[in-house]
Amino acid sequence: MIDGLLTEKARSLAQQPSSSGKSTPAMNNKRKTQSFSRTLVHTKETSGRFPAELSYQDYKIRSCKETWERAKKLYTFIDGRDCLARTRNLEACRTRTFFAINSETKTVKVLSNACKLRWCPICQRATKANIAWQTENYIEHVKRPKFLTLTLKHSEEDLRYQIDTLYDFFKKYRKAKLLKKNVRGGIWFFQVKKNKTTGLYHPHIHILLDCDYIPQKQLAGLWLKITGDSNIVDIRAVHNAKKSADYVARYAANPAELKDLDFESLVVIFDALHGRRICGTFGNAKKISLRAKRPADESGTWLKIADWELIVRAGRNDTMSKAVVKSWLTGQPVSDQFCLGLITDFQEIENPPPKDIIISPVSGWFDEMMS
Repeated sequence: MIDGLLTEKARSLAQQPSSSGKSTPAMNNKRKTQSFSRTLVHTKETSGRFPAELSYQDYKIRSCKETWERAKKLYTFIDGRDCLARTRNLEACRTRTFFAINSETKTVKVLSNACKLRWCPICQRATKANIAWQTENYIEHVKRPKFLTLTLKHSEEDLRYQIDTLYDFFKKYRKAKLLKKNVRGGIWFFQVKKNKTTGLYHPHIHILLDCDYIPQKQLAGLWLKITGDSNIVDIRAVHNAKKSADYVARYAANPAELKDLDFESLVVIFDALHGRRICGTFGNAKKISLRAKRPADESGTWLKIADWELIVRAGRNDTMSKAVVKSWLTGQPVSDQFCLGLITDFQEIENPPPKDIIISPVSGWFDEMMS
């Protein structure tokens, strides 16, 4: 139990009616306004409905609402067609959430469940952040980083066939003598667009290379020789590792923009990419794991504080709960006196939490928490 800090005070504040005098969900949900004891520090979703505008999932969705709705519509259709349940996983993404504090740095992070679906825009952000970090680290340690793009001539062929063909051509391209002699390794990313004028799909591959200088004409000539009809090849030196890593990582997480496509095209792209790798490594980049999470910046032990809903609800009026949220948003530690109360009798988290992606707070409640 937390003696006198986030217990009775937070409980009473969370149960108070709003300033308008109207009844709030907090007044009718006593089980979720108990003291912040060990029993409430968990990852399971508590009973009752928490105000939507204060949920962690809603906070994450605000900046990608249109894309999230498109993904939900897509998975609903696929589930009905293939007798699956992905929509339920999407809707449950980031619904079981809690705050955690570092015993040494006194900083706060938010941990939550994730659906890990390819087309979930919330999970895409997390994937992009991890891949961008790995890619940037690779670029900074190679001799001569280059950015290469390989494109196929527009075709009316089935998209699956086009992607199979592109991947096959890319494999042959890497094995050609010109590249084997000058390229030491690289990281590749797949992307597909649809031409709004012709209605044709445009699959292509971006590659970050560690290679010596190769004239563009030679690269284009080799690509034409392999494909038979495509000679569009772009190559340029990489001068900004972070910018280039961020640029290509978004394709690894999001190979097509859902909000820019009609629904029929969404289904076509979903089926064409289902079960298919959309990024990879070769040569001296094979030692990199694009699935690996960025290591924690802090040492120390991470301890669970309480569920998101409990802290956020009390935070409108409670100084201690407000400090938890402010520390999470700013990355600044909370006071030592406050932390001593927080870490009393708390459960230890086995794996350090990753760095959270802070969305620019929408004016309103978060502004109050930051004041």
